[in-house]
Amino acid sequence: MENYDTPAVSIILPVFNEESSLSVVIESIRKSMANFNENYEIIAADDGSTDKSKEIATQMGVRLLPGDINKGAGNARKRGIKAAKGDFVVFLDADATYQTDDIPKMLELRSENDQINGARDRDHGSLLWLRVSVKFCLRILASLLACQYIPDLNTGLKVMRRKVLMNYVDLIPDGFSCVTTMTLSFLVRGHRVKYVKTTYNPRIGKSKFHPIKDTLNLIKAIFRTVTILRPERVALFLGMIGYITYALISKEGINKAIHISYSFSLYFVLSLTTGHFFNKQVEQG
Repeated sequence: MENYDTPAVSIILPVFNEESSLSVVIESIRKSMANFNENYEIIAADDGSTDKSKEIATQMGVRLLPGDINKGAGNARKRGIKAAKGDFVVFLDADATYQTDDIPKMLELRSENDQINGARDRDHGSLLWLRVSVKFCLRILASLLACQYIPDLNTGLKVMRRKVLMNYVDLIPDGFSCVTTMTLSFLVRGHRVKYVKTTYNPRIGKSKFHPIKDTLNLIKAIFRTVTILRPERVALFLGMIGYITYALISKEGINKAIHISYSFSLYFVLSLTTGHFFNKQVEQG
């Protein structure tokens, strides 16, 4: 039930000018959580909205974290994480793109996982072919650095163990690349991460995503996160790229495929070996 004194779960909505959808999302959360047998709270982390979003949050009776200046979705999420009272935090966009019925289903998996992500079944927006192509390339890049396949790199529907998340909260950037950083932080440090399929709906209201700027920030976030948490993987990855480049421009002909195959195999073996050793050191420490 909804309880703001002793919640076990904190549902955080980053909000920036979402007056057309906020009340719909809050009501949908309450309906979906009606049979949830633990206490939960709903937090509206405002990011300097200039419409009636803050008034709506107050009228709806949720916990409001007001923001006077627009600093970015990541900044709103960080304030929500730090203010949350629950042992687990749920992130959900306030534009009605995600199915709130997935929240209790994902929470059922929390005892065996540190992070549960909703893997979207489709994408929406303008220049769809370009968005899908760019996201695919970024997902492959991140998967290589994480040494495991990532079904959805920047999903906004997440359930996370707050105690673990607090270790990485200072790494989270203020912009849209925040969810990518959360995903990679857990993966490269060996935490238990699970993906479940979720339906993705067209958003209510105007998208705040900037294709060029936010894509560049995503690339920066991928390398920044892995460099800080697993620098040896970035070094090995760059070495692999250099080795492949040499193989392609050399005159070795049929041996190129062998060189490329060898470099990929060596990269994964070394990355997984060093990652396993580092995880053991962290557990013992």
